[in-house]
This record gives sequence, C-alpha cells and structure tokens, in this order.
Amino acid sequence: MKLTTLDLMLLLLYANKGEKVVGKIKLAKLIFIASKEISLPGVEIETKEFIPYKEGPYPVDFNDIIDFATEQNLMEVENDRIFKITSFGKRKIEEIFGNKKEILTEIEKIKEKFNKIPDDLLLAYVYLKYPGYTGRSEIKRDILEVIKKQFASFKLVARRKKISEADVERAIEEARLATLQKLRRSPE
Repeated sequence: MKLTTLDLMLLLLYANKGEKVVGKIKLAKLIFIASKEISLPGVEIETKEFIPYKEGPYPVDFNDIIDFATEQNLMEVENDRIFKITSFGKRKIEEIFGNKKEILTEIEKIKEKFNKIPDDLLLAYVYLKYPGYTGRSEIKRDILEVIKKQFASFKLVARRKKISEADVERAIEEARLATLQKLRRSPE
C-alpha cells in the first residue's frame, strides 16, 4: 500500500477522534513526521514530496492538496488555520483504511505526541532530528535559540507527550554529527 501526502493528511485529521489541527505549520510538520517515522511492512510512503523550505520541511504541493481535500468535502478549513476532517472524509478513511489498524495506530501515536505541543517545540524536534531539511530555513537561528533556552522545558514536554528522552537524545546526537560533517566539508 502506498500512502500519499493527501492520505497522511486525512489520516492525521481522522486520528484521535477527529481532533482538529491548528496551523499550517503544525499540519505540515505532522505530515512530515508521519512520512519519516512510520515504518510498517507493506506500507510505502511518498517522502519525495517534501522539500526544505522557509520553516523547514514542507510538502511540495501542500496548498493544492488542502484545496483538493476541501473541494472534495474531505476536510474543512476555518480561518485558513484550523483543519478538521468532515463526516464524508471520515467515511472515506474508514472505507480505505478501516482494516489497516496498524496504520491508524501509528498515525494516532504521532498525533498524540505532537499535535498539542507548541509550534516552536515541534519545529525544534524536526530541526534536530531532520537537519537535512533546514537548509533554506529563514527561522533556523530562531529555532536553535529556542532550543538552547528551552531545552529543559522541551524535555519536560517530551516526557508529558511520551516522546522518550532517548528520541530526544538521538535527535540531538544526529544533529550534532550532521553539523560536524558539514564543518569538516566546509572550505576555510
């Protein structure tokens, strides 16, 4: 089974009893995290659809996907920032993925961990764990400053949201190694 960005978006909006997602940044990062962190036998996720952008990884055709899903009555968008699945969208997800409990379970875990944390902490997680997608970021320095100032707070929120300290430490180590590799390659 192949999951597209549209599939991931609708699955995320469906998850956790249709809990809404507030903000395009939040929705884009949830989709990105799902595309990177779901690994199930027989499930392929289209990850080529993400590019480094102004605020980190971003689906290439994100606005088109939102427009399509809205036009097809699969989701609703309020004030250009509150996203929720429609009853028609719920039925479609249940038809397509109703017998794919493992996919729904993985999506629910991601939404539970990341939907309610502040955007700056969500961005910090993404920037630390996937530094390859931050090359064009206009907010990278701000996020790194947030990381420095809020690290203790981040660990506290991570514990509350069941993001293990090992996940946090692994992301920090990966980011550190990536930075060291870049420094070694940079001409002086």
